[in-house]
Amino acid sequence: NNVIRPFRERNGSAIQEFIRLLALKNDFTLNWGLADRNRLLFASIQSVDDYHFLITVLTNCIQAN
Repeated sequence: NNVIRPFRERNGSAIQEFIRLLALKNDFTLNWGLADRNRLLFASIQSVDDYHFLITVLTNCIQAN
């Protein structure tokens, strides 16, 4: 979780890799390069209280297998 980990540096990268691997395990391919960095940061921050922005970003990152 991005909130409870005490070290902010590289935390986002670890979370992104976890989400990418989780998606891959469920037959989805995520390409984080398709996400606008500012929108991804905003969505990550908002996801503490409301995950809908993050869903939109993730949906845009899904590539066909």
